Amino acid sequence: ISNENASHNVVPKLDSIFAGWNPIKYRTREWTDFDKEKIKVLQHILKIVGVTIIVPESPALSVSNVASLIEEHKPDIVAIDGVYLMSEQGVGGSRDWKDAAAVSSGLKRLARKVGLPIIGVIQANKDAEGENVGRASIAHSDAYLQDADAIISINKIGDETTGQVIKSRWGSISFQDFFNYVTNFENMLITVSRKEASKLIVTGGDDWDDESL
Repeated sequence: ISNENASHNVVPKLDSIFAGWNPIKYRTREWTDFDKEKIKVLQHILKIVGVTIIVPESPALSVSNVASLIEEHKPDIVAIDGVYLMSEQGVGGSRDWKDAAAVSSGLKRLARKVGLPIIGVIQANKDAEGENVGRASIAHSDAYLQDADAIISINKIGDETTGQVIKSRWGSISFQDFFNYVTNFENMLITVSRKEASKLIVTGGDDWDDESL
């Protein structure tokens, strides 16, 4: 569910991240032979994985909107980009703490009712500018911290991005408390260093370099 971007832009952006090209090429149509090979590889991988991504044409500005979409599409996982744009009345944009709390608790009840994980993107407040996002710097922190099972903050400094697990009902997870990755927005690539890769399930031999990860 995209409350931030036009629905027709979401899947091309996902494709570009998975396969490693700049999404602007969807507009310019300037595909090199190497790009075309990447597209073939991506198509092959998607056939093997067999995953379907459904992006509704309209945003979901209330919990009831989300519930209706779940009933219609029967997904396995729900992701909402722009939870902070939702309100209890469905008019767009949480008006105050009480409204944000109603959305947060409503999504939690819905997740438990339908037995699905719901992943949402929320904002940090102004206090987080130039600082690592912590519990106190989450917008409407009392509402979201109370209901969410896990919260991961994303902090970008230069080319390196640090993720921090600032809440987890299950204790320590595979990433521990911090993880780092490097973003290349020119080619829409996300990579992790050899040190970080050692924490993940997928590891390579000594002949792997950072770029191959």
